[in-house]
Amino acid sequence: IEEVSLDFHVLGSSQKSPECVDVLLVASHKNYVDSYVSAVKNSGCFVKVVDVQSHVVERIFPYLTKNLPARGSKQTVAVIDIGATMLTLTVLYDGATIFSRSEPFGGQQLTQSIQQKYNLSFAEAEKAKLNGGLPPEYVTEVLEPFKELVILEKMHEEKMRLVFAKQFPGQEIVL
Repeated sequence: IEEVSLDFHVLGSSQKSPECVDVLLVASHKNYVDSYVSAVKNSGCFVKVVDVQSHVVERIFPYLTKNLPARGSKQTVAVIDIGATMLTLTVLYDGATIFSRSEPFGGQQLTQSIQQKYNLSFAEAEKAKLNGGLPPEYVTEVLEPFKELVILEKMHEEKMRLVFAKQFPGQEIVL
């Protein structure tokens, strides 16, 4: 437990058991938190608050759902964030996180595939990925297989749809 940072937030009365309260418990390995804090401090800034990604997604939810019917109100919405090394699926209902999962998969794998396929340095592959200039077969030989991997990751989401269908009958998950 000494290697873990813990925090909690009381969400309010439980809908399932009114005599109880729902509590959000957040746990993270201290090394993970410390690495982010060190990076910020090394840039000359200071850290006031460290927050979890799912809370950040909740705060930007109104901007993400501005074009949805009722702005996402009373809807189940899945947000998929593909970062450099991590794919995070956050599922929200009515703007509140009900599920969040991260997988070690991201855009860095695409850069590495470009690097290997075209015999480029990592920096050259990243630049080509962002700025274009790759051969026409890039789409079929590199990008499409990468997208298939993303689809495999999304299959986890399909399994989760079944769980949410039971928890929130009649609610559609919007991606």
